[in-house]
Amino acid sequence: MIEKQLIQVETNSSLKLDYFMKKVNLSEAKAHLGRYLKAASSGERVVISERNRPMVELVPISIPKTKKLKPGILAGKFTVPDDFNSPLVEFESDFYGE
Repeated sequence: MIEKQLIQVETNSSLKLDYFMKKVNLSEAKAHLGRYLKAASSGERVVISERNRPMVELVPISIPKTKKLKPGILAGKFTVPDDFNSPLVEFESDFYGE
């Protein structure tokens, strides 16, 4: 059973339920979880209740957008040493035991 409510309720967990929201019982949420996840990710409030007591609210996770790197942004800022690929004597002696 889906209910849309315009009320304000305070529970023991200090969760305030207000505005238009979907309130669904646990069994309904289990049966149609994908539907409620989609609704919550689009910004709708979805509260899951057990025995008509609000238990949890589905909220989307906000993932910050990363900036795309521009190729060549560090061009001219550093140089690769000529001996970059040469063997490291200390490392080889420690690793191989020589």
